Formats: sequence, structure tokens, C-alpha cells
Amino acid sequence: MSVKNTEKQKASKFQWFLFVIVIPAIFAVTILFVVLNIAGVNLFDMAEKHNIPVVSALVQSDEDKEKENTQDQLSELQATIKDKDANIEQLQVDNKSKDEKISKLQQTISDLTNQLNQQEEQQQNQTEQIKEVSTTFEEMDPESAAPVVENMEQDVALKVLAEIPSEQRGAILSAMNPELAANLTSELLNQ
Repeated sequence: MSVKNTEKQKASKFQWFLFVIVIPAIFAVTILFVVLNIAGVNLFDMAEKHNIPVVSALVQSDEDKEKENTQDQLSELQATIKDKDANIEQLQVDNKSKDEKISKLQQTISDLTNQLNQQEEQQQNQTEQIKEVSTTFEEMDPESAAPVVENMEQDVALKVLAEIPSEQRGAILSAMNPELAANLTSELLNQ
């Protein structure tokens, strides 16, 4: 029994300490905190300014919050910069490949233009030659011109005959082999 009494006395002393000292102290601190907040005094700011060890460790200062926010923003911005740099590099590679493609296409255009100019020049030379030949045939006697025309390639003969005036062309065709003359005449009409 005495052990039980001793335990009861220890428990009752603990309860007395809890009810008489701890709970009223917590209640008094809470009321003091509420009253000071209503009065416009911020205890957390005061604790930070005076570096009260326990309270200032619990309360983060605005500077610490700003540092954390700044660090977070800095990390986000650095990640964004890395993404943008990667994007820029990719676009530069694309731009370079497109520039190369443009250069190749310009070279192709230049080559094709040169070929076209050469073909036009050849065609113009051929047209001039045909005009010269047709002028020669105009001056020739139809009986002399007919065998020459008969021995020409058909497309060249057609071009030459097309340049000769109608009367002389008729005279040359009449002096030619009738089958060949008919064939050349029908080809002239189809042009």
C-alpha cells in the first residue's frame, strides 16, 4: 500500500504541477499573444530581430523566404535557359541544312538556266541556218532543189519548206517524187 500511496503522491504532484503551473502558463501566453496581436505587435518579427533561439528557429524570416523563392526562380530560369539554348541549337542546325539545300537548289537553277540558254542559242542558230538554206533554195531552180530536199532528213526538209514562199514551195514539191511530196505536204499542214 505504501508503494501505491507513493505512486499516488507522485501522480498527484505531477497533476498539481500540470494543472497549477503548465496549463495556466500556456493559457497566459496564449492570451498575451492574442492581446498583443490585436494591439498590433507582431511577436514573430520581434523574435527574429532579437534572435530568440527557439522562436527565431521556428519562424522563417522574410529574407529566408525570399532567398528560397529566389533560388526556386533561379533554378526554373536556368532550366528554361537550357531548354531555349537547346532549341536555338536545333534551329541553327535546321537553318544550316536549309541553307545548304537552298545553295544546291540555286546551283541547280543556274545549271538549268545555262542549259536552257544553250538550247535557245542552238535553236536560234538552227533557225538562222534553216533561213539561209531556204534562201538558197528560193534562188535555186525547182528541178535542182527537189532532189536535194528529197535526200534531206524529213524534219529538216519540213523546216526548210516552211520558210520558202508558197509558189516556190509548190514548184519544188511538184518536181519531187509524188509520194514523198504528198507526205511532206501533209506534215506541213499538221504543223
